[in-house]
Amino acid sequence: MAEKRWNIRQYSEPQKTVRDNVSNEAILFTDQHPGYTQLSHEYLHLTVNHSEKEYVRGNVHTNTVEGWFNLFKRRVKGTYIHMAPFHMDSYLDEECLRYNLRKGNDGNRFETVVSQIFGKRLTWNELTGKATKQ
Repeated sequence: MAEKRWNIRQYSEPQKTVRDNVSNEAILFTDQHPGYTQLSHEYLHLTVNHSEKEYVRGNVHTNTVEGWFNLFKRRVKGTYIHMAPFHMDSYLDEECLRYNLRKGNDGNRFETVVSQIFGKRLTWNELTGKATKQ
């Protein structure tokens, strides 16, 4: 999901995620995936039709989120090689953070990451997928 300021968040249930995180006054730009259909009753919902080779109509497009996903795929192929399914949320969260902090400097990125890990504990069982994260 790309917000107005182009912050990216991961989601797996599009309708619930949109309802929980997006103001009813927002304008949604999506493709014509059936998962977004019901949102047209609650939001101003504008779509592009990729199956008809329509990728941009005025300022309606999905290029931001598609660009983010392309960066994520490149990171998977070039950095991680193999990804354990039980860590997928963590990989996605990391890529969201990288994208959202891309315009800052290294010092600011470091401070942000350190501020988010202080006081947290990762056990071996959580790391290896033998226990679920709390």
